[in-house]
Amino acid sequence: MTWLPLLGCLLVVRWYAQDPALFDPGTIASTYLGIVLLGSLYIALGCFASALTRSMTIAANTSFALGTSLLVLSFVALNFSSETGWKAQMFAHLCMLEQMQDFARGSWTRGRWCIT
Repeated sequence: MTWLPLLGCLLVVRWYAQDPALFDPGTIASTYLGIVLLGSLYIALGCFASALTRSMTIAANTSFALGTSLLVLSFVALNFSSETGWKAQMFAHLCMLEQMQDFARGSWTRGRWCIT
């Protein structure tokens, strides 16, 4: 719900730009889908951490540690993006930043799907 005002801003910019091809609806939809899926991933990490323990404090700390680790792993994966091999492929699949860039482009560069 908090990302819906952005859609209104995009429509206003599209209106004043007078270029209907400026914002592709498929690209915008795939970006929103990426945001929802990334948020769902972090919510699932929180639910997993909560299922591990009865203490809310430990669950919150565990969830924060898992989420931060995933974010740091994404930045580490950017260093391996120019290399080849199984390590580079593993990091490429774990890199959330690259996944979001794929969603923002409107296509999945690993050949799974393509909206554009």
